[in-house]
Amino acid sequence: MSFQEISLPPFVIADLYSNSLIETINVEAKKVINKNTDTNEQTIKFLGENNKNISIIVFDNSAVYLTDDKLDLLTKLLTACKLTLADVAIVNSSNKLLTYNQIKDAFNPQFLLLFGIDAKKFQLPLIFPEYRIQHYSNCQMLIAADLDKMIGNNETVKMEKTKLWMSLKTMFNV
Repeated sequence: MSFQEISLPPFVIADLYSNSLIETINVEAKKVINKNTDTNEQTIKFLGENNKNISIIVFDNSAVYLTDDKLDLLTKLLTACKLTLADVAIVNSSNKLLTYNQIKDAFNPQFLLLFGIDAKKFQLPLIFPEYRIQHYSNCQMLIAADLDKMIGNNETVKMEKTKLWMSLKTMFNV
């Protein structure tokens, strides 16, 4: 085996180049406790740099941001859309309940992708079907199935990936 044939998994590469490839940045978001003037500042932790105001909200109890297989899938999807991790902010909502307004205030997304997120609990201002791009308040939104449903190679997985890819192609003009 030659040196050029060695393939490293994404998490190893991220660990090797953690200071230059992937940078975690904290953004201050204000959370309204009651309808009065009481506010409490909270930090929303995310993966990426949010260079292109693309917010990706996931729910993954088994990792800080995403498991390696989900991150690999998401990275491949971003690459196919001519994007990188630096262009997005990946937020794992399993750590605390987040709302649309918190994400809007913290990240000012032009694109919002929800993977396995309940739109009502997330308090989206409108409800729409999965894989249908919805425009609202200068933001294109897309609700998709949980990334768990897109890991593997069976027909159901392929169908979910196809529906997602068709929507992403339209959303990002690929």
